[in-house]
Amino acid sequence: MLHASAKLVTSLPSVENWQDFAPLTWIQTGDDEGAAVQPFNPYQFQKDFVKILHRARRIQVLKSRQIGISEVICNYLANRALTEPGFTAVIISKTQKDSQELAKRVRFMVESLKNESLTWLSNSDTRLSWRGRGTLHFLPATGRGGRGIPACSVLFLDEAAFIEGVADIYQGANPSLMKLGRAGKVIVVSTPDMESNWFGEKWTTGLPSDWYDYVERRDFVGLQAMLDEVGREDGWARVALHYSMHPQYGADPDWAENYRKQEKLTKNQWDAEFELKFGSTASAIYPSSLVKTCAKGAFSECGMANRVYSMGVDPNGGGDDYFTAVVLDITSKPNRVAAMYRENNRSSPYSLQKVKDLIDNFLPSEVIVEKNSMGVIIAEALALQSSGTKIELVYMSDPIKNAITDRTLYMMEDNDLIFPDGIIADEHRAFRRDDKGKRNAGGSAHDDTVIALALAAMAAPGSVDLIGFLRAA
Repeated sequence: MLHASAKLVTSLPSVENWQDFAPLTWIQTGDDEGAAVQPFNPYQFQKDFVKILHRARRIQVLKSRQIGISEVICNYLANRALTEPGFTAVIISKTQKDSQELAKRVRFMVESLKNESLTWLSNSDTRLSWRGRGTLHFLPATGRGGRGIPACSVLFLDEAAFIEGVADIYQGANPSLMKLGRAGKVIVVSTPDMESNWFGEKWTTGLPSDWYDYVERRDFVGLQAMLDEVGREDGWARVALHYSMHPQYGADPDWAENYRKQEKLTKNQWDAEFELKFGSTASAIYPSSLVKTCAKGAFSECGMANRVYSMGVDPNGGGDDYFTAVVLDITSKPNRVAAMYRENNRSSPYSLQKVKDLIDNFLPSEVIVEKNSMGVIIAEALALQSSGTKIELVYMSDPIKNAITDRTLYMMEDNDLIFPDGIIADEHRAFRRDDKGKRNAGGSAHDDTVIALALAAMAAPGSVDLIGFLRAA
């Protein structure tokens, strides 16, 4: 039942006075156990946003990371669920883990309330509900499509640009929302991804092509006026929330550069996660000018004493595909490609011997092999033939491929990676992101040296310990 007419006796402020409700709740300021907790005292830009949010039936929010907007929306929905009998909201996240995290945060907010008697009907990672009040559903998008969306007053799609099948989910919920008329609400929030996906197309449709100039000028008043004008035409309120609106970040002129270096974000990552910039279709991952700057190294004939090496291996199953191994000198910055084996149309035993020769010559501290059908066999054979060498397997899922190629891009931008000109440079120039966001070699090019080098770089000092993460997962 949605919006039952029963009267609720409560001391809590109604959602029209959300700015008075929020400070009654407490929030966690970190993800780790024992993180600091404090009353939720929203910033002015968050209060202004909630006023727009409450008025709009359809709202799309383009946001920077680290500004607390998902938490603000969840607090707003909790306010409604605790003060409006029969209210139901569905919050959909990218993954089960993301969904559970939001449920945990909302549970903490509600449990922190004082002087309010609440009877829990459901208190799980997928559903929070209270007797005589409302219900919040927390669901992952994975494999959902347009199926299994509970009837609701509000649909909240968190990080919608990265939700698989988001258009189907939206269409699946639309019928029940339409029945509610003005009472139904859709909230679509995300950092940007591709301009060509559902979120990107919905944001840019009807917007003048120069809208991003306002972001670069930090003229967010002018941008909001433009967004409001477009919204009057298509019925979608649009809000752009940039990190500089946050008083802590906006007051520190060095915050952006310091944070980017601390998190080792590439320029493309920074632009997407903080500068509200969509990626273009089929865009190059490694700018040609950057590749040229890094392509000034030379191969070594053999390893040297007191040097530390790693090796990345992208094996093949024969035929025209290349079997590639890259040796990286990771002793000190800049990291340098020291040697490479790359051949096709060779037998697996032949290529395996060539890789073993490189191991004998350079004594890498770690050999990281792509985990495919041939990679498992190669890793087992290397473990037998080079018993003192640490061998690791990495399954090349799309998120892992993105993470490790972003890592080498960051190293290049930081003048921390050098390789010889030639095929390594050529393949990096050709490595692209397609219109679905997948990264592959462009045209007839190969990407074996890109992957092998990225695998080797996983062992470089300062790299995120993806292997340790995968082992623990």
